[in-house]
Amino acid sequence: MYSFYDFFKLGLTNLAQLDVFGHILFIIALCGIYTVHTWKPVFGYVLTFILGYLITFLLNTFDYISLPDGVLTYTIPFTILITAITNFNHKKKPFINKYPSQTYRYYLGFAGGLIHGFSFPKIFKIYLLSPDDLVFQIVAFNLGVVTGLAIIVLLLLIVNFFITFVIRVNIREWNLLLSGACAGIALYIIANLMAN
Repeated sequence: MYSFYDFFKLGLTNLAQLDVFGHILFIIALCGIYTVHTWKPVFGYVLTFILGYLITFLLNTFDYISLPDGVLTYTIPFTILITAITNFNHKKKPFINKYPSQTYRYYLGFAGGLIHGFSFPKIFKIYLLSPDDLVFQIVAFNLGVVTGLAIIVLLLLIVNFFITFVIRVNIREWNLLLSGACAGIALYIIANLMAN
């Protein structure tokens, strides 16, 4: 019998598997251009992603809605690509040295969460024991996923701090490099899907 920890670990490790690497890449594209000093909006973006993810995760788990695997396979890299492309216009206004309003990123996070939430129930349903323990298993699994996301974002902020404040790489250059890498990987995934 699986314990709370087993489902927690399943949710946590599910983010690190190569076949779901797209989720991590989306979070990197969404939050990777920010530093520790701007943690508040990052927290908001991740929160909207989690909200969107939970909505479709629960609806899909209880079989209210689903998305065909073929559609999901293409939409996840497209969410990464779109988010990475929006990063290219992310720059400070010259006279006030502040970023303009980024409220649209909450919508990006939410929409990305809605799409990415469709892929997690597949793994979760494999390990389901009985409908009686469903709530317990859902809570444990999703706590694992949320913990994994928190660890990824924290590591991302630490890396960004190190690169932009310790090594002194220009934040705009780092943004272009990181966003370009995310966009390039997303395009590579899409090209591979089209070739097969």
